[in-house]
Amino acid sequence: MLVPRPYCRLALWMLLYMILGGYFFSLPCSPSQLARTPKYLPTDFSPVNDTLLHDCSRLPQSFYPEKTIYNLRSNTSQDRYIFKRLLSSGFEGSVSIYNDTTTNQEVAIKSFYTQRSPLRNSLPEAAISLFGETKWPTELEFMLLHANQVHKPTTTINGTVNILDYFILKNGSSRKWQLVTPYYHHGTLLDAGPRFLHLLALQSNSTTSAMDRMFRPSFSALLSTLTTLHSVNFCHDDIKPANIFISEDPLHWLLGDFGNVREKQHVYHQSKVWKQQNQWEDCEENDERRLRMVYLSFLRSLHNDTGQFDREFLEKREGWTRVYWDFMESNGAAQTSEDSGLACRSDVQGSKRGKEVPRYAPARLIFSAKQAAKVQVDKELHCSFRTWSGRLLDRVVFLR
Repeated sequence: MLVPRPYCRLALWMLLYMILGGYFFSLPCSPSQLARTPKYLPTDFSPVNDTLLHDCSRLPQSFYPEKTIYNLRSNTSQDRYIFKRLLSSGFEGSVSIYNDTTTNQEVAIKSFYTQRSPLRNSLPEAAISLFGETKWPTELEFMLLHANQVHKPTTTINGTVNILDYFILKNGSSRKWQLVTPYYHHGTLLDAGPRFLHLLALQSNSTTSAMDRMFRPSFSALLSTLTTLHSVNFCHDDIKPANIFISEDPLHWLLGDFGNVREKQHVYHQSKVWKQQNQWEDCEENDERRLRMVYLSFLRSLHNDTGQFDREFLEKREGWTRVYWDFMESNGAAQTSEDSGLACRSDVQGSKRGKEVPRYAPARLIFSAKQAAKVQVDKELHCSFRTWSGRLLDRVVFLR
């Protein structure tokens, strides 16, 4: 008997889904499996402070923020912080706003999802008995060592978000690390243009050069913070608008979210998954490149109509455009399309570059010059191409 064609197609699709489902089910997805992949290998802090990490006789003073460490043996931490609202939630954790009853100030508390994303770093032995855990967030260890402002007269790295407190919260059978930081009411540089126009009473039709003169010192200070981070042999590895925080002074920006901090020699920087995510193998230059992308994207967001910005950016003549193009060209990363005036990128040989697929400007063939310029600038200033399909690709190449 002949099977109707629609049913044949349905059977083929079901077979395809079963094959793909079985394949991706076999890929590493549990915390224990992910922990063995390059991305989740621990960050090595030992060269920075051997005494701090290996003195097992006592818990170092820098592990104590303001007064005491609140942990699961006491309810003080839960009494001190009163929940107000959820701020954001992601794959590795959530951030909520709380009221600190001790200071009557709003704080941000980050809760880490260890069931989804494994903790990369081990606790110093002196802290294991205190917390009853063997692993803790890399972000927490880095901030205590380098970014904390509470127990030191000045920050080790200026211009970073600092820790106010940390503890473990027990909820039923689960135990989650909690990281307390100041809450910055002005948010981050993600989609910050309209907020800045309101905060500083700026005109959206102001020239980009005028905006650059106002905000260039903020960018330069942030770049200095990043340089200091690199000077102690670490890379941020996740520079993007959502990780640049705006302090109470809108012109003072802070570097935050250190969950992906790694030493420069970390094996992840040589992995396939790193190079295929629009990252450069030299993580130091990669951080700086992304910070320049963030700054130019911020300037662009200050305009309701980005047409003028896009044209000037691709022409590369205005002084503010050189913030990006001088750096890219000095690393052999940019070429100019002579016929259209649109930037095009080609794969460049050299150890600094990751694998990059050649990009041109085919949009010019079907869009207007303004639309084609927008498409090209969107691609040029986008920090990462990790869409949902990119995350799927991560799974495919994790074991390579």
